[in-house]
Amino acid sequence: MGGANASVVEIHPKLCRVLMDDGGAERLCSFRRAQVVKRDREGPRERSPLCVGDRVEVLPQGSKDGVVESVEPRRNQLVRAAPGRDSQIHALAANVDLVMIVTSAHEPDFNPGFVDRFLVGAQAAGIPSAIILNKMDLLHPGKAEPWHLYEDVVRVPVLPCCVATGQGLDAILERCRDATVVFAGHSGVGKTSLLRKLLGSDVGRVGAVNAGTARGQHTTTSARGYRSAIGAGTWIDTPGVRAFGLQFLDTKRLLEYFPDLRELDPKGYGSLPDELLDRLVAGEAAELVQKYPRLESYRRILQSLREGEG
Repeated sequence: MGGANASVVEIHPKLCRVLMDDGGAERLCSFRRAQVVKRDREGPRERSPLCVGDRVEVLPQGSKDGVVESVEPRRNQLVRAAPGRDSQIHALAANVDLVMIVTSAHEPDFNPGFVDRFLVGAQAAGIPSAIILNKMDLLHPGKAEPWHLYEDVVRVPVLPCCVATGQGLDAILERCRDATVVFAGHSGVGKTSLLRKLLGSDVGRVGAVNAGTARGQHTTTSARGYRSAIGAGTWIDTPGVRAFGLQFLDTKRLLEYFPDLRELDPKGYGSLPDELLDRLVAGEAAELVQKYPRLESYRRILQSLREGEG
């Protein structure tokens, strides 16, 4: 075995597309599950044995094809519960340096609950995150700006931008330099349009926001990696999702990912008391919610974990 010589950039049934280290050519490769999955692998079963970002050893065949001979252990992976699959996980990407959570200021409105789920998933994997706030040109004067909480309190960088005008794109490019970056977010926030602009090429498909539901139309159907536009690395476009299941998380560790709420646990139990959460449900904790805006996100995620829905 000569070691990894390529990165997976797209997954198909029993096939994957890879980006070769030498010269950057793409090859469509076959693989057998038994070759890439260790029999003693512990934990939930993965929907696919490979994911975008995996480092693999490829044996070229002809000018455009190849065979995956082996896969390197992942240093990290961004995962979610596989939709409709009990006890399975879906690895969105592996060997990631940064997760860019793409959101929008308007159409659709900024969704703190969804951002929190992605932040928790990235933190659980030990992957740094940043928030891209797109569509700044649509922000109405005087409209609430809940994203300031993330930069001021949660200490996650927020990068305002506008794909239509080019505002903020240079700052995003610089932060992505020489890195393997996952671009993930809610449907309709302009994620693929942003990647098109950053990469300077026609990638993915772009859809409008549904006027009736104010939700995005699904356009990217599976993760796809592209060679970085600035320095080394791979940029990964992931499907626009309306849910980000976290069933794999231990409820006893959830509070670790909400450092802004830890002072509500003065006795160090590692979780917030059910009496407090019950007050939230009953609408009797308005002052607390005002002081701790992510309290409701914590409650919702905890409830879904306890119910086995993630």
